[in-house]
Amino acid sequence: GTIDLLISKPLSRMQIFMGRYLGAVAIVAFNIFYLILFTWLVLSVKSGVWNFNFLLSGIIIVITFSVLYSLMAFMGLLTTSGAFSLMITYLILFFSPLLLQRDNIYALLSSKIYGYILDGLYYILPKTAQLSVMTKNLVDGGVISSWMPLWSSVLFGIGITTLSIIIFKRKNF
Repeated sequence: GTIDLLISKPLSRMQIFMGRYLGAVAIVAFNIFYLILFTWLVLSVKSGVWNFNFLLSGIIIVITFSVLYSLMAFMGLLTTSGAFSLMITYLILFFSPLLLQRDNIYALLSSKIYGYILDGLYYILPKTAQLSVMTKNLVDGGVISSWMPLWSSVLFGIGITTLSIIIFKRKNF
């Protein structure tokens, strides 16, 4: 119901979309960095261990949220259903660890076409399971062997946000 009010303002549709998107990401980023900064400070003062990688974990958490929120915004534009966009996001969170095990799943498949579909889904969709492993490694002080899950997820987020802006510009309300 607020879309009529928003598009009546002297702003472009891209400004409206990006304002709402970046506003939500900024609020989440503030809350995450507030939590992580003060948790890190309290734990570091009490234990005497100053793990600066713990602070970097907040960046990965915010990036993961922004990628998943871009998917929610895209699905919300397509279906005009907030509940459905939330379900799709949870579906991605559920299937991401399964796509990591795609090498083990190949043995169960009867046709190679299903393997190609699994590979396509793995390389296209955001890798939330691997991003959580990266966050855990940063907090534990471990080494991150590959930054590919982060970059491919960011590319997914940029692509889906761009597609959302194009759809929002052309959509009639």
